[in-house]
Amino acid sequence: MLFGAMKGGNDTMNKFYMHFKGYLNNSTPDANYIYSVKCVAKDCDTLEPYVVYNNVISGQTWIRKLKEFESDIDRDKYPADLYNIPDNITKRFTPLTKEEVTDLFKQNGYLALGFDHY
Repeated sequence: MLFGAMKGGNDTMNKFYMHFKGYLNNSTPDANYIYSVKCVAKDCDTLEPYVVYNNVISGQTWIRKLKEFESDIDRDKYPADLYNIPDNITKRFTPLTKEEVTDLFKQNGYLALGFDHY
């Protein structure tokens, strides 16, 4: 859970996550859906927490409400059998280790990234 970062921890910085769409209709998960969390920030007006994260392939930066980032997949919109989502994937974003990220890059034909910059 990312909320620990809102209490002064930084254990979420540079953690890797696969968006569930990386599993859609693929026998091998798609590395284009791997993200690195940069921080958890608060909206200045509402104080609602947001996750700031970027795509490790494109470098594109995104923000999403923390509660959405940690939410379950909408199975009505994305039924597992129709979209080939593995049964063990239940969250919108699934944590990955650096080793899993490296393996996914290799499986997808990318050179493994050096993680010293993350």
